[in-house]
Amino acid sequence: MSVATVSPSRSLDSSADCRVLVVEDDVICQDIVLLMLERLGFYADVVDDGVGAVSALNGAFYDVVLMDVRMPRMDGMEAAHLIRTESGRTDQPVIIAMTADMTPGCRQECLRAGMDGHLGKPIGIGDLAAVLEHWFQQQGKLELVRPGAPGSRPAAGDSATVVYDAGVFDSLLVDLGGDAAMRTDLIESFILDGRQRLRAIVTAGDASDLGALVFQAHALNSPSAMIGLLALSEMTRQIEAAAKAAPDEVDVFRQAFLLAAECDRAIEALNAEAASTPGPWVRTT
Repeated sequence: MSVATVSPSRSLDSSADCRVLVVEDDVICQDIVLLMLERLGFYADVVDDGVGAVSALNGAFYDVVLMDVRMPRMDGMEAAHLIRTESGRTDQPVIIAMTADMTPGCRQECLRAGMDGHLGKPIGIGDLAAVLEHWFQQQGKLELVRPGAPGSRPAAGDSATVVYDAGVFDSLLVDLGGDAAMRTDLIESFILDGRQRLRAIVTAGDASDLGALVFQAHALNSPSAMIGLLALSEMTRQIEAAAKAAPDEVDVFRQAFLLAAECDRAIEALNAEAASTPGPWVRTT
C-alpha cells in the first residue's frame, strides 16, 4: 500500500535505534499500525502470529513488541510466555498487548504471560505514542515522542443505525498524515479481506461452528471500528460478548446470517465511498 512520507517526530539518543515488531494477523490492522508507527518516525517489522514473533526475536533484537492477543497457530499469550522463558536472551524486549478486551481479567492474564502493558483496540495514535514514550523513556533511549498533529476522533453516533461514519475515517487519515491514495488503499484492503471473511462467516453458520464465527467477528471488530463501520463493529462486539456469556444459547446460524448481511452492507458503503473519492478506482466485488 502507499505510505505517506512524514518527518520523524521523535528524538533518539545517539546510542541506539528503536526497533518495533508488530505481531498482528489482521491485514487492515497491520497496515494501520505500521502507518501510525511511520507517522511517529519508527522503524517496524511485522509478522502475523506468535510463531512468527518467536522466530523474529530469535533472529534479531527489538526494543518493543506490539503483540495481538488472539491469533491463529499461536496466540499472544503463548508467544509472550515462550519469549520470556525459552528465548535465552538477556536483552528482553518490552511486550505490549494489543486487544479489544480491556477487562482487569485480561490485563492480569497478559501480565502473567510476561507482557508489560496493555493497549486497547481500536488503537489511536495518541495512545500508541504515549505507550512508546513511556517505555522508551524507561529504557533511556527516547527523549520525546509525539504524534504528528493527530486529529481528535469524533464521537461515534448510534452504532445500531450508522453503517458508515466518514468522519471517523477522515480523523484516522489526519492521524496518519494520509491522502486520497491512502484512503483508497485502506478501502481496497478492507473490501478484499471483508469478502474473504464474509465467506468464512457463512461457512461457520452453515456448520453451526460458534468458535469459527467468533474468530471472524473478533477479526472484523477493530478494523471496522477504525475506519468508521460502526454497525459492523458493534455487531461483532455483541457476538463475542454473547459467546463468552452464554455460548449454549447462541443461535449460530442466525448470528452468522446477520453478521454476513452487515458485513455486506459495510462493503457496499465502502464501495460507495471509494466511488466518490477522486482518482482511479476499480470496484471490488
